[in-house]
Amino acid sequence: MSRKEKSESFVNEGYNVNVIGRHIEVTEPMKNYAIEKISKLERLDPRLIDVNVTMDIQKLDHRVEIWMQFNNLKIRSHASSDNMYASIDKATDRLQHQLRKYK
Repeated sequence: MSRKEKSESFVNEGYNVNVIGRHIEVTEPMKNYAIEKISKLERLDPRLIDVNVTMDIQKLDHRVEIWMQFNNLKIRSHASSDNMYASIDKATDRLQHQLRKYK
């Protein structure tokens, strides 16, 4: 397989999204909600390579940490609140702000 074919297959495949739960079992609705929010960020920069989402519960704090990797840039965002969905919203909003700043 030539380099051009490899790059075309990579572009067609898209990017990897890993959703991990610490001290919590990640349900399908939570996973789908996080992926939906991240897919909206893709329109800001389509060169997205990899995304890692870590959901964690510490006592009453619901924490979300998101790592995104672009061509030569890694962006990290985290948020915590009393609701997991609100934490996902806050973290993606911060990522959107950082992406606009770097762009």
